Amino acid sequence: MKTQKKNNKPTKIRLKRKRKPSELDVEKAKNYYGGKFPKIKGKKYKYPKPENEKGWICLITNALNYQDKKKIMLQKRMEPINNPKFEYVLYHCRPDKIKDRAQRNKDRKIHLEKGDDRVVHHYNQKNLKKSKTVILTHCEHQKMHGKKCKKSKIKK
Repeated sequence: MKTQKKNNKPTKIRLKRKRKPSELDVEKAKNYYGGKFPKIKGKKYKYPKPENEKGWICLITNALNYQDKKKIMLQKRMEPINNPKFEYVLYHCRPDKIKDRAQRNKDRKIHLEKGDDRVVHHYNQKNLKKSKTVILTHCEHQKMHGKKCKKSKIKK
């Protein structure tokens, strides 16, 4: 169980009701990932093979419990725990997100050279293939999204 130190006192976050792997519907989970479980080759984290349904169900259940725990921590205004493996399973490995990321990388490769600190901005985030792109500096991109720009780091 993860502990969070606050004022030198460890606090434990416990869920009222943890999800169990038997409660998760296999077909619904497969549909979430486009009809089958994804094939992920992680360098840092190990993921189950697409054929291993039991492994995927356990991983998804643990990820959903992590998500619930994170919500509770945010409600109690505690610093939430981060687990990149679960974040990837819940959001980033979905087929539509993989396609969007590939399109952004393709646009970056077309418009920018390696080591360039500028940014490719897409006007329509929902349809990256048909959207217009503009090359901006980091500060211009931040201002376009209504954020303040921090001074960029100086490269040595």
